[in-house]
Amino acid sequence: MISNLDYLYGWCAYLAGATLAFLVWWQITSPIRVDGLREVLRLLGFVILFTPWYADPEQDRRRGGGKVTAEVLIGQAAPAQQDERVHLAPAVIIALLEAMFDGPAQAVRGLRPILFAAVAGLVLLVPLQLLRALLRRRRPRVAHE
Repeated sequence: MISNLDYLYGWCAYLAGATLAFLVWWQITSPIRVDGLREVLRLLGFVILFTPWYADPEQDRRRGGGKVTAEVLIGQAAPAQQDERVHLAPAVIIALLEAMFDGPAQAVRGLRPILFAAVAGLVLLVPLQLLRALLRRRRPRVAHE
């Protein structure tokens, strides 16, 4: 069984690596001159790297929409609740492992939260991009001498 400290170290290592990978992705997308496309690609990279999901398929089924508290996540829940500790993992890892070991049909378990997070991100990004474009049009342009 994995201890809470090992679990925390694993997440810290993953987050450090994912942050570096995202910074590389940011640099790769920097030359793209189309603002909307660049922002969407950055959003998708962020969502793929940083979306968590339940590591245990049984927890996924039992907790469908259940409340996850900070005490449960760090293992400080009451002893009666210790069997119900939630272990999260990156959704992309879950999707890849499910596809490799249980077949492509099972990969949906990890792809579902990625798709939800991507749609939620796009719903937030589109109005922000429209507002940005509106503000750019209103700003007077300075003529170069």
